[in-house]
Amino acid sequence: MAKRRKKAAAKKTTKKRKVTRAATKRKKTAKKTSMMKRARRRVKRAVTSMMP
Repeated sequence: MAKRRKKAAAKKTTKKRKVTRAATKRKKTAKKTSMMKRARRRVKRAVTSMMP
């Protein structure tokens, strides 16, 4: 039985899917890091206000 070749279009879509997945991951990490930064700032503010 001959091996069937993958259609070029199918190949393209898989590549696109991979790329978009990577992009969303990047976006998620960016969101997380920004949130962490915000939290850190908040903590700093709280600590400084606690000081007499």
